[in-house]
Amino acid sequence: MSRVIFLGAPGAGKGTQARRLAGESRVPQVATGDMLREAVAEGTPLGREAKHYMDSGALVPDDVVIGLVDERLARSDAGAGYVLDGFPRTVAQAEALDALLRGRRQELDRVIFFDVSRDELIRRLTGRRICRKCGTAFHLVSAPPKVAGRCDQCGGDLYQREDDAEAHPQGGQGAGAAVILLKSARELAHMRTAGRILAEVKDRLRGLVRPGISTKEIDTDVEAFIVSRGATSAFKGYRGFPATVCISINEEVVHGIPSPKRKLREGDIVGLDLGCIVEGYYADCAITLPVGTVPPRVQELLDVTRESLDKAIVQCRAGNRLGDVSHAVQDHCESHGFGVVRAFVGHGIGQSLHEEPQIPNFGDAGRGPVIKAGMVLAIEPMVTMGSWEVRVLEDRWTAVTVDGSWAAHFEDTIAITERGPEVLTRLDQGV
Repeated sequence: MSRVIFLGAPGAGKGTQARRLAGESRVPQVATGDMLREAVAEGTPLGREAKHYMDSGALVPDDVVIGLVDERLARSDAGAGYVLDGFPRTVAQAEALDALLRGRRQELDRVIFFDVSRDELIRRLTGRRICRKCGTAFHLVSAPPKVAGRCDQCGGDLYQREDDAEAHPQGGQGAGAAVILLKSARELAHMRTAGRILAEVKDRLRGLVRPGISTKEIDTDVEAFIVSRGATSAFKGYRGFPATVCISINEEVVHGIPSPKRKLREGDIVGLDLGCIVEGYYADCAITLPVGTVPPRVQELLDVTRESLDKAIVQCRAGNRLGDVSHAVQDHCESHGFGVVRAFVGHGIGQSLHEEPQIPNFGDAGRGPVIKAGMVLAIEPMVTMGSWEVRVLEDRWTAVTVDGSWAAHFEDTIAITERGPEVLTRLDQGV
């Protein structure tokens, strides 16, 4: 293959694979972002025109981008072929590329589209870090730097791009606009039933968690209770997860796997994340409990994380924006000196465990989609006593804090009604 196009949503991996294929085939990787930066740096006529738009915060028009691609494909190193990375992005660009190819009497060998689930896109984007000096990319989970926050290549600072931090991979080819499903009265009735079961499980867990009990015993008890109520586990078997409850201890943030060998000890804290399904509809919740007595600062972590969820729920009113929910969590937790995890976010929920919209626990008030009656949201602050950065262990599930600091996780499923938020996973259904 000598002339190839790679397409896909941001975070799908097309850039990584384009670099590999271009290197193996000894042809150039042609990416519009790289071309724009190079043209601006060299001060070419098209570069100066592009800079004008970029400095004003506007998108660079198609005709400028197409001109840059035309110039790049005319270079001698592209004579034997090339890998177009993320181009064309629009119909106008596709038509222009078709004309360019006809003019050169060339044909494409392949057009490859990278189709990646939205959950995986979120994981990749929110974990990506870029070196400010050399541009090397890292990932907090799959390719972390040797020293947190520092580039392995040049020692430069690592930062998170603003579009990655937003955790909304809605643009790009094939991603489309996010569709937020509103629930009918019938659907909400099933979700209330599922939520009620989880509320009862949370109440049950408060009496079950104690020193000496194994995480497997907890999981077995919870699964039996859910089944006895005529529901099924939402987590067991989900993407291969082997249990009903994600049980995470101390520095484990989320997705811990229950084990008969893992027993709770006095002074631990344990996060319990679970969901269930009733008539095809999901509810999702999490709670973090102390095992016996814990130090005051650890208890404060639990209290502040739970309070941040309450403050987020208050913002779940028709007419507000999702950014109001995100900001409520971040503002409360950071004002107490705690870190807010970026790599995992809340989500819509209904006939699927994870639906639109994505709900980060950080962000600016007044931004994001407008909240509407009929939405059902799973809001889940994950908060640490230190850095917000996380990594995933070799079991490919358990996420832990990079610095070993302890973490808390609380979650509720909330229905947005004309009267205000209805918390489906609490016995009192209030904040």
